[in-house]
Amino acid sequence: MKRVLEHSIAVRCVKLINLILMVIPFIVCWYVYYSQRLIIPYYSRGNWVVIALFTIMYFIYCKIFDGFLVSINRISEMVYSQMLAALITDAIMYIITWLLMRSFPNVLPMLILLVVQLAVSIIWCMAAHTWYFKVYPCLLYTSPSPRDGLLSRMPSSA
Repeated sequence: MKRVLEHSIAVRCVKLINLILMVIPFIVCWYVYYSQRLIIPYYSRGNWVVIALFTIMYFIYCKIFDGFLVSINRISEMVYSQMLAALITDAIMYIITWLLMRSFPNVLPMLILLVVQLAVSIIWCMAAHTWYFKVYPCLLYTSPSPRDGLLSRMPSSA
């Protein structure tokens, strides 16, 4: 029971690290570019709400697409799932930013954000996958093939 609890806490911490690492580029993009160009600028609470909205949406989409399943998915599957979640979340946040700015915002910062998130996702997935299988090694058990049993029962043609 204690081992299961330790495993659960460790995996949740790794997921939290991913969430934080994917939100940091959005925070930088929001504060450096978009928040300064709003018609009615937000103060700290409004910016926090936008960041919280991004965080919640990314987490939900990542859960939907199984982007956090280190123990089951391959690295490429996790990167694909996380980038799909990031792409959808970034697109929704771009539309929200468009509504807040009341004009068409520059798409280049969001594209740069997506590239940075791709790099972060690749690095995190490789590190998390390596960490997980070092700490919790996978034991593979092979059962005998049904064909092996059939061949052992057949008479040999001597």
